[in-house]
Amino acid sequence: MSKYYDVKGVAELLGLSIHIVYRLVRSGELPAYQFSGAKRISEDDLLKYIESHRLVRGKVLRRTAASI
Repeated sequence: MSKYYDVKGVAELLGLSIHIVYRLVRSGELPAYQFSGAKRISEDDLLKYIESHRLVRGKVLRRTAASI
């Protein structure tokens, strides 16, 4: 079973604000689950999101989560 992070935990791990993480979730760029009103991001989805933003020769290789 995958580990789940709350929005604050993801923000801290990525060095982003909580507002940016919520925006990523709302846009669908970062998949999330909702349990009793609290949003959670699976470790697997977080790793896919991070991988989709890998820099290669100074350019971001943008891949959607569906293509990974």
